[in-house]
Amino acid sequence: MRLKAFLAAFAVFFTWFQVHSQSIRGELADTINFKPLAFSSVSLIRESDSILIAHQWTDQQNRFMFKSVPEGIYILQITRPGFADYEDRIRFNNQELDLGAISLIAKANLLREVVIREKLDAIRLKGDTTEFLADSFQVRQGATV
Repeated sequence: MRLKAFLAAFAVFFTWFQVHSQSIRGELADTINFKPLAFSSVSLIRESDSILIAHQWTDQQNRFMFKSVPEGIYILQITRPGFADYEDRIRFNNQELDLGAISLIAKANLLREVVIREKLDAIRLKGDTTEFLADSFQVRQGATV
């Protein structure tokens, strides 16, 4: 008899859990190169204890969907080779959550220009002349040459 009561209570709880949990969905986009982002890794991590709640790969249309997600605060983490990792904090409160199109940025577009300049020597000899770069030496204020 106790087993039947336990199973009935469990069934009620499970039904309540299914009714009160909704889904999180979204779509990936490459807005610069317009490449398909199918089979990208999408993870949902609970923020409070960093436990992985769900993981999946995007489908052929670059979409993902997590079903039966309990209420809470999560970290959405998206990774794909050749693209910068995407991470976002999500507050989910048992309503259908559509994140829309999430743009990933190619790592090649993250690099900035680097300027390399010639470093001048502090002391240079030009024939019979010696040149000093004054800012290369630390001297007392008001010191004479």
